[in-house]
Amino acid sequence: MNKSVSIIVPAYNASEYIDLCLKCLIKQSYSNYEIIVIDDGSTDETSKICDCFAKKNNNIKVFHTRNNGAGEARNIGLSHANGDYICFVDADDMVESNYIEGLVNGIIGNDLSICSYDNKLVRLNNSDNLIIENIDQSTTFRRMFASEGEKKLCYGYLWNKLFRKDIIEKYNIKFQSKYIMWEDMHFCCQYVINICNIGYVNNVLYHYNCKNNESISHKISNKTMKLWIEAARSIELLLGESLVKNTGYDVLMADLYMKKLISDVKLKEHVEEDILNYLCKNKNMLRKKYNIYLRIYVLNPEILIAMRKLITV
Repeated sequence: MNKSVSIIVPAYNASEYIDLCLKCLIKQSYSNYEIIVIDDGSTDETSKICDCFAKKNNNIKVFHTRNNGAGEARNIGLSHANGDYICFVDADDMVESNYIEGLVNGIIGNDLSICSYDNKLVRLNNSDNLIIENIDQSTTFRRMFASEGEKKLCYGYLWNKLFRKDIIEKYNIKFQSKYIMWEDMHFCCQYVINICNIGYVNNVLYHYNCKNNESISHKISNKTMKLWIEAARSIELLLGESLVKNTGYDVLMADLYMKKLISDVKLKEHVEEDILNYLCKNKNMLRKKYNIYLRIYVLNPEILIAMRKLITV
């Protein structure tokens, strides 16, 4: 018998996209799955659209909650999930018809399955044979922490991965909604640190919507940056010194710290001493533009502050 899959979809004011997303999900080539939609206190037509789909499709369940953020919505979804495997889909994205089938094939004999993705909101009707590569924990972390543009990047996204529910429950892995940014990366790191075998599906099965201006990634404030740093430090402790150095996480940390310095400079706020010390110690990890910004700041912070309207992330 095919293993069952629970697809968890957090949705907040997603009326512009949720219809297309759910249409993709109800047309999966894999048969044994349920769709759990968590309406996170939407104030638009999202609730009505989701309820309409649930009435017409027996494998869709909709739960309406107060607005507590995507992380808490996903935790609620996990508490209602009956599947052997868990995946997460964002309400503004699209998937191929063999999205679940491909991920399930990738997890056979493994603890996690990851698929390729793009940011083109056009389904490819991908009927090519699945190309599955078996990778280990350190390779997975390196691909999660790699910079954009690198081949086989999988980053800390949730939606291009299929998780085993028994592993999530064994290690009590939950979303830390306080982080706002990188709660997905934090969840993935909690999971991957406890496994060894991963299947990487080289086919593009997921289409990420990078144009949704309502996405939290488009609303990064200085407060959000502080919480992002907090999440990053928590992950650093989780990984330990060896994995931090051997997987490229230190490079990712340096890049994030530089974003925080730029944010502080633009708002004329104090730059934390430990962040500045880390950047000075690891300046060779910074991209060229960031290295120049750092040198100017170390020379005289006031010069960079005077340039704040010109500097970019």
